[in-house]
Amino acid sequence: MAGSLVFGGPAIVQLTAQAPFPKEDPRAVVFADVEKGVMTGTVAQFSRHLASQVYMQLREGESGTYSANQAYYVLQIFFRAHKSLGAKLSSFGGSETNPYATGRATFVANGIRQETQMYVSLSRHGDRWMITHLSVY
Repeated sequence: MAGSLVFGGPAIVQLTAQAPFPKEDPRAVVFADVEKGVMTGTVAQFSRHLASQVYMQLREGESGTYSANQAYYVLQIFFRAHKSLGAKLSSFGGSETNPYATGRATFVANGIRQETQMYVSLSRHGDRWMITHLSVY
């Protein structure tokens, strides 16, 4: 497979440069909403996708497991202090039941430009895909 990394073990994980599912797939919708939300600094763009418990790791900020409501407010505080200049999820991987995406985001905080990495993973909760891990570091 050109442009792919394949990791072996109990489960095979494939990392690709494009989402391994069509744009209308619910997983792609969640990833697109996160990308737009980080790009614009708007938590409301993706807050409906936050699982009841979300692990978050934010640059120069909070780290830990939060309820969806707590995560919303922690992210709002983060985006107030970090003005987004852009965001792009560019690599996708995981398994059918635990997809993830990685990418980059650029912020300005205290007048200093920051290049960051992003990581988002999803889990299925009932009939919905929800964000269970969000890192901007």
